[in-house]
Amino acid sequence: MPERPLDPTVEKIRQALQASDTAQAFLNALEDRGLMLTYATPDEARRSERVAAFAKELDRYARKLTEGELLVIDERGRLFRLDARTIGEDVRVRASASTAPWMGMKGGVAGLSDEHLASAQRSYDAWAAQKPELAARHDFADYVSYVQKQWAENEHHRPGVRELDLGSVDRASLLSVTAAKQVMQEAARETWKAERAAEREQARPASQIESRIADIADQAARLGATVLVDATGRRVDRVEALADQLQPDGERQTNTVTVHGREAFAARLEDAGIAIVRVTETDTKALAALREQEEFDRASGLAYKPRHFADLVVGDLAAVTRQGDVHRINPDKFSDAKRFLDLAGDLPGVVETRARFEIEGEKISAVWDQRRAAGAERDAAYEGDRALHDTVNAGERGVENTLHAADDAVNAGLDATSGAAGFLAKAIEKVLAVFSLFVGGEPKLTPQQARDQARADTNEETLHARAYAASEQEKEIAAGERIFELVRQQRQDKHREDMGLSDTPTAQRKARDDYDGGYERDQ
Repeated sequence: MPERPLDPTVEKIRQALQASDTAQAFLNALEDRGLMLTYATPDEARRSERVAAFAKELDRYARKLTEGELLVIDERGRLFRLDARTIGEDVRVRASASTAPWMGMKGGVAGLSDEHLASAQRSYDAWAAQKPELAARHDFADYVSYVQKQWAENEHHRPGVRELDLGSVDRASLLSVTAAKQVMQEAARETWKAERAAEREQARPASQIESRIADIADQAARLGATVLVDATGRRVDRVEALADQLQPDGERQTNTVTVHGREAFAARLEDAGIAIVRVTETDTKALAALREQEEFDRASGLAYKPRHFADLVVGDLAAVTRQGDVHRINPDKFSDAKRFLDLAGDLPGVVETRARFEIEGEKISAVWDQRRAAGAERDAAYEGDRALHDTVNAGERGVENTLHAADDAVNAGLDATSGAAGFLAKAIEKVLAVFSLFVGGEPKLTPQQARDQARADTNEETLHARAYAASEQEKEIAAGERIFELVRQQRQDKHREDMGLSDTPTAQRKARDDYDGGYERDQ
């Protein structure tokens, strides 16, 4: 007949005994295997007696417990005594002082309880009746000491038999049978829930972010990744890469290289704004606070864009996005991505990663702010240069208009000499005002304008423009001098006419001809 297989709980108890040499080690071994050591209280012992008696009347069986008895309870609430049927023949468990025989006690008569003392007295009386000669020489105390010594030498130290003393276990540190059943039932419910959740997790399709991670892993495996490194070969971060890319072509300090394997996967994850983390105790508290704040923002209308903060437990894997969202992830949904992850290694936490993304965003914003500030400074310098050019052009147009106005005044008739002289004086004043734009003090320049001006001083096109402006200035000065000479000549002719010494029409024609010829040469 084949041997009946051991009950799984009995097998676990025997494994725990084999792995333990002290009472505390046995308790720990039981806990590791989902079992618990418990004891029967006086009330539980009396109640079990009543239940056993009632069951006997019905020809049924119910276990009767002994007060203080140590038992092992499994996840189903079943109780197991630490007897030979449970622990086997090669181990002896001394469960308590009350359950051990008086022979196994120590200290002679003084170490016996009342119950043990009565049992030992009955044994001595029977021995004395059988061997009166020995009883006449050895009293009860001698008998107890001798038997205890023999028991220790012969019974508990037989080859192949190991003893585990549980008598030192404090009953106050153990749960009663009733309390232990409640704990184990609750643990069984939680285990059942976890198993059902694991089944649902295994059956569900990959989430959007899990599919994204799987795609990134596929691209990393097939194509690798392109990263930026500095002159020493060190991979630069996103902030350094952006700052370098904004430099002119000849001033950039980074180069692109292609990487493969885990490094390529990490680089592509970083580019996608995803970080894989492991949840810590601090993370669970922070996520609870974030979910509470998110619910408040939605209720109050402050949340314009929904956020996601998964309800996670310590040890879970999660994905944190650059925007700060936190998603639950299952490595089994990653396909080939799992081989790129060192799940046994140290992974950053949720709070740590969200802070890193936030600091990185602030640094990138600072780089763009500097870029915009430099652009605004260049724009201001350009506007200053354009204003200066507009002023020069306006001065040139003013000179040209003044010369044309003077020409019209002369052609209108030199008979109104005094009126023309007043007009020409005003014309000269305008010309001199225009000259002041070229010979007067320059407007104050910004630092960027000063740098641009210094570069312009050596520019061939700028030098040519300045030479042309100087030539035009000399022409305008010569025209002003001719106008002044014409006015002086007109006054002299008027004076000679009043004296009857000149022919006025002839003098007027000569003066007009001289002016027209000079103006045409200037043009």
